[in-house]
Amino acid sequence: MGDGEQQKPDCDLIIYSYHTSAKISDGNNQEIPYPKCIILSLKTSLRERASQTYKWKLLLEIANDHGSKIKEKYGINYNVPEIPLICFVTVNFYNEINNPQQRGLDLLHNFFMV
Repeated sequence: MGDGEQQKPDCDLIIYSYHTSAKISDGNNQEIPYPKCIILSLKTSLRERASQTYKWKLLLEIANDHGSKIKEKYGINYNVPEIPLICFVTVNFYNEINNPQQRGLDLLHNFFMV
């Protein structure tokens, strides 16, 4: 962020590999890149939490989009070799997943697990 300000994502669990990125199966006999780092946000409630997790995913994407006017405007800087996968995990204690507004949030994360 600009003027020395720093933002740090809320992450409950980070899975990191010292090895180079690998490929994993997507379940349809296709291999997709598997990054070295996965950030899991583990929550008991969807209230505000899923959108907070998506905010970090969006910020990381903006920070790594070279030539982004938003990145330049706000002085966003995040130099990493690859963007981590951002995953949201919930146990859905309050049956919030059936709310249409909350249900749409699953499309905004790399992985959304209930």
